[in-house]
Formats: sequence, C-alpha cells, structure tokens
Amino acid sequence: MMDRPEVPPNAKWLGVLKMEIDDIYYVESMGHSLIYRTKKGEFTARGTMKDMEEILSPYGFFRCNKGYIVNLKYVDGVKEGVCLINDEELLISRAKKKPFMEALVNYMSGVTE
Repeated sequence: MMDRPEVPPNAKWLGVLKMEIDDIYYVESMGHSLIYRTKKGEFTARGTMKDMEEILSPYGFFRCNKGYIVNLKYVDGVKEGVCLINDEELLISRAKKKPFMEALVNYMSGVTE
C-alpha cells in the first residue's frame, strides 16, 4: 500500500483537485513535491519544477530561483533581491534577477514575447 504525500495541515486530501491557474500565487519546491500557494490555500503534489515551469510560463509565471515559480500578476514589489507576494518575501537568485525584472516590467506593461 502506498503512503499519501504529506499534506499541509490546512489542506484536505482530495486525491485530484482542479484549480484555476490564475488562483496560484506561486509554486514552491519541497523535496520531490511541489507546494501550490493559492487563493484557496496550500496544496501539495508530486512533480518537478522544470515541468511546472514549462506549463506555467505562458501564463505569466517566472522562475525566480530554483525553489520558486511566481505568478507575476501577484508580485507586489521587489526590494533587495526578494519579491513580495501576498505578504511573503521570496528570494530572487542573482542569476535570475535581471531576467526576472525584465519579465516583470514586460508583464506590467502588457508586452508578450
């Protein structure tokens, strides 16, 4: 018998969950699991950041470091190497800082690639 993946205390184990991409604030990598931080709470699923980055990039998401993929729509600000989303500070890696800022400015000005 397989064990269920660990589910955060404020989330229910539902097996399959449909969620709107627009409701995702950001995705965080934790071991072999991805934690989706959303308007409706936190949800955990198996997956890779690489696969999720490919899926979400066309929808205004950007990978700001190896542990986070953020929805640019919810970036409230950027200061001293972190972006602020929903009152949480998420680190922007030095290597990703310039492309992140370019993606954010393009998103805010409505420019698409």
